[in-house]
Amino acid sequence: MKNIFIPLLLILCLISSCKKYGEGYIEGTVYEVGTNIPLAGIPIILDDSAPGGSSFMVTHTDKNGHYLIYYNKQRSPTYYISCGTDSFHIGTGRVQLDNKKQIVNFPLQPCSYVKLHIIKTTNYQRKGQYINITYSTNEYPGEYGDTTPGADEGGFIINNSNSFDTIIPRVFKIVGNSNKNYIEWDLVSPSNIDSNLYAPIIVPKGDTLLFTIQYK
Repeated sequence: MKNIFIPLLLILCLISSCKKYGEGYIEGTVYEVGTNIPLAGIPIILDDSAPGGSSFMVTHTDKNGHYLIYYNKQRSPTYYISCGTDSFHIGTGRVQLDNKKQIVNFPLQPCSYVKLHIIKTTNYQRKGQYINITYSTNEYPGEYGDTTPGADEGGFIINNSNSFDTIIPRVFKIVGNSNKNYIEWDLVSPSNIDSNLYAPIIVPKGDTLLFTIQYK
């Protein structure tokens, strides 16, 4: 029985090795989340984890959102396939390749945009008071870490004792058609938060929302 087991184990190892290494290909489709529309012209990058590893194969999706890369998969290093984006979508990805022949599809989120209109209506300000504005593509305020790659997340502070009416120059990129975008603003004094407001925002893909925050 032992004499049979060892050759069988060697055969299984050989089959597994043949499946993982050698001449192979990676293919898949890039499509828009929500509509499943295939996306053409999206860059696809094949790279490795070797020291100084680089994007050694690059292609683009065809009119059907399809890509195909032939390559020779070695035992070392580790190979990855990643997806770029375009000016209308966000949400790239990077996937480790386990087998020499593999299908990897990439869903990309449509994006939309937000501009902020900030209005302070009075010259009154409690000592040290400022407004803190944060924005994210997560479902809940303050929940960081799951932001769609390519979407804007962060915040800024405005400290101005005089009244003003301004549109922030920066345009923020968010996930289009999503109910997980939010803007939160806190009016803060040195010892406490005077007010805290939160607004979920849904913007159709490709559109720009002018969002107004007004305070005293």
